[in-house]
Amino acid sequence: MSLMVRRKILLAMGVFSIGIFTYALSTGPELRGQPLLVRAIFMGFVLVFAVLLYVAVLLGLNLLVLLTSKNIGLVGWHTLEIKEDGLEECTEVNRSLHRWNPSFKVFEFGNYLWIYPTDGQFFLIPKRVGGHEGNLAEFVASLRTKIIK
Repeated sequence: MSLMVRRKILLAMGVFSIGIFTYALSTGPELRGQPLLVRAIFMGFVLVFAVLLYVAVLLGLNLLVLLTSKNIGLVGWHTLEIKEDGLEECTEVNRSLHRWNPSFKVFEFGNYLWIYPTDGQFFLIPKRVGGHEGNLAEFVASLRTKIIK
């Protein structure tokens, strides 16, 4: 979802299109004689429908990009290892080092561990058995000590 928000032009075009779509459907001749409550409910319905349609199209486009193998290292198993210089990420196709910086954050929310090496990138690790290899509690404790330094 953060990829969609970062595409500001696409987001602006989507908001503009949703506004035009809502206006066009809510000012038709069928609604002119209706009470204000009926028009407000209809406008709310049209707005929710337009937003859901917009999100579905964007998710479909992002899925298409992922499936074309253009971003082969994005989806799949990632190995995260704590090094002195930073957090090392290894995939089938590349190896990256995310250096320790002030924006590095770790959150536990629900059944997932969220690791933010930068403001625009994150790793999502499931806490469930089989969602990761190794001792997750030790990894988190070690990661937090590196971030505090």
